[in-house]
Amino acid sequence: MQHQKRLRSSTPSQRDMTTQELKRPRTDFGQRTPENQLTPQVATGSPAQESFLAASYRTVVNMIPARPNVSVNRKRWGELKRQTRLLDEELRRQDSELQGTARECQRLQGVVELRNRELQAQKDLLQRSQQKLDNADHFMSRQNQEIDRLKKLAKEEEASSKKLRQEVSEMHAKQNQREQNLRKLQESAASRLESAAWTQDDDEVIRRKFSMLDKTVQTWGKRYSECSLDFLKCASPAEIAGFKSTWSTFAQLEGVDDNVMHPNLSTRAPAMLLTGWLNYYIYNKIFEHPWFFVDYRNRHSNDANSSPQNKNDHNPPLAEFLTDIFHELFDCDEKKAVSWRAEFLRLLKPSVSNEEAQQRSTSQRRSQLWTSTAAEAACTALADKFLGDAYLLLQAAGGAEAKKDLLDIFCTASELAYKIFTRKSYIKIYDFNIFASHRFNPKSELMAHHALHNAQLHDDENCLNGKPIVLVSSPAVVVYGKSDGTNYDDRRVWKKAIVFMGRNAPQKPKSGQMQQVQRLGETPVKIKQEPRTESRLTKVKEEQKDVTMWEEERRDDLHIVRESRRGSS
Repeated sequence: MQHQKRLRSSTPSQRDMTTQELKRPRTDFGQRTPENQLTPQVATGSPAQESFLAASYRTVVNMIPARPNVSVNRKRWGELKRQTRLLDEELRRQDSELQGTARECQRLQGVVELRNRELQAQKDLLQRSQQKLDNADHFMSRQNQEIDRLKKLAKEEEASSKKLRQEVSEMHAKQNQREQNLRKLQESAASRLESAAWTQDDDEVIRRKFSMLDKTVQTWGKRYSECSLDFLKCASPAEIAGFKSTWSTFAQLEGVDDNVMHPNLSTRAPAMLLTGWLNYYIYNKIFEHPWFFVDYRNRHSNDANSSPQNKNDHNPPLAEFLTDIFHELFDCDEKKAVSWRAEFLRLLKPSVSNEEAQQRSTSQRRSQLWTSTAAEAACTALADKFLGDAYLLLQAAGGAEAKKDLLDIFCTASELAYKIFTRKSYIKIYDFNIFASHRFNPKSELMAHHALHNAQLHDDENCLNGKPIVLVSSPAVVVYGKSDGTNYDDRRVWKKAIVFMGRNAPQKPKSGQMQQVQRLGETPVKIKQEPRTESRLTKVKEEQKDVTMWEEERRDDLHIVRESRRGSS
């Protein structure tokens, strides 16, 4: 193996020379030739080549055994020839490998040269990039200088703008001061025409007062009403007919007959009827009649017991006459008519503060006293009339305490109404006469459901939609115009109406099932409820009708409103 490796590393010329020496015939058979005499005569090269050739030659010579001078062993000689041939082939194979290696070296040298050229190109590219970076740095320095210059200009502009803003602020301050001075002059001029004591409450304050009044009425009705309607069993037909006629002003009870005494009727019906009846008295006898107290105003007496000529008539001729005059003036010029009403009532009851009390004349203080006394007398008459009309709904044990609490309610309503009437705006009462022809709409700004419907609404919040209104527990109050007598197109709701749709009416029937439908005071009747198949177009039309209902009421002829008020009184 070592010999083969050495042969692979020898050059072709050395291998050829060794082969020629091996092929040379030996003439000195039987004698061993010394090694120094068998050394081939080859051209000397590098020391490594000479060492390799010498070693190869010695190896071959050692393989040839010494023979005697007898005849040569032909078999041995053939073996040597075969080995020599193999060595020659091996040398040729190694020569071809060396040539391939040389070619590979040449190829690698070309690759190296190519890589060197690529590296040179990249080096040139890096130089160009460095040049560009230098140019960019130079450009950025110029841009920074420009930015610094612009910042300096911006600071100068900001200082100039700040100075201008200060000047504008000073101008605004001067303008505000002038407006304040003008407002003070206007207020001073208005104070000469109108006392500061007539400063009106805002809408939220009035809404709270209406809410407190409704709660007081509801509490009074629950406290002093009968526990059930069993008392109607003992009432005469004439009394029942009278009650039906009176209840029709705030409830739809035309279906009530002898079945009104049915034991299934709600025990809350007396309190509800009493509350609705009392609210009808308050809003239709006081809030719709600014001069409800005029004929009780006796200038010859300060006694609250003084009364008009006809004690049984709450709307005596003078109050009715003033109401007619007001409506006639309102038809001509609503602004002047409302202003006349407000100034008229202010003159009847001048507002006197503690500081001004000493400076007021005796006649002004007397006028204020007469008006207050007349209002109290009118409230007393109203309380007596109501107690006489609603005696069947009242507990017998109430007595004087019920009357005292009722008088306080009427006096509170009178004070609130007088304060509203001294405003230069007018109100409209939406009672059962208006709601009777409409159905319940939860989105309406004029109505709200009664508390007895809370249980039904908890199960189905839409169960009351489109239901007919059976009873108005408390009417709605709508104000038109501002307190200074302007913008009468401005319509605001001060109080929503509290409406009741019947005991079991809110329950929505299921398709193909039976349902009990009962109104206040009616006997439960079973009816077959058919499936509802109305189209979407019909629903949309009904919703549009509900939305436009109150706008149509707003545009009603004032003459119709006046006639309805006369009829209700």
